[in-house]
Amino acid sequence: MFLVFLLVIVLVVLIVIILPQTSGLFTYAKNPAYEEKRKLRKISQTSKSQKKEDDFGTYVAPDEEEGFQLKDSNEKKSKLKSFGTGVYTKLNSLTQEDIPVTIHLQNDNILKKRTTKKASNITDRNPDNYDYDLNDLIAEELEKDEEESRVDSSKLNSYREV
Repeated sequence: MFLVFLLVIVLVVLIVIILPQTSGLFTYAKNPAYEEKRKLRKISQTSKSQKKEDDFGTYVAPDEEEGFQLKDSNEKKSKLKSFGTGVYTKLNSLTQEDIPVTIHLQNDNILKKRTTKKASNITDRNPDNYDYDLNDLIAEELEKDEEESRVDSSKLNSYREV
């Protein structure tokens, strides 16, 4: 079941990525701001790991070790409780630099031309000038209504005769 779910997710992602590219409307490019931010994260992680290595060789008393273990267990419990809020805050703090790929629209001018062509086909913008006669339309509607009422009355009469 899990593999089917995973396969469906992969197919959806591929469709979302491949369809715009094959249609020629969009292109994908790497986000340089994301690359810079990723390099800064790597540098900060290496500096943190070096600090941890420096603290490793110091002596810790047995009483302090127990205190550290209690703090670690409390932190694990609080981490489980705050996992949902952490995800929520992470999603709210997403910026353009956090996304590794940018999408660029190609042929932007063609899309604009399509919409302007539709609007430019209308030459007469006066609402008083119609290309049809309103009196003829009203007469047609009245004829249809009269025919429907005749059909209804004939059905009613056929039911009465039975």
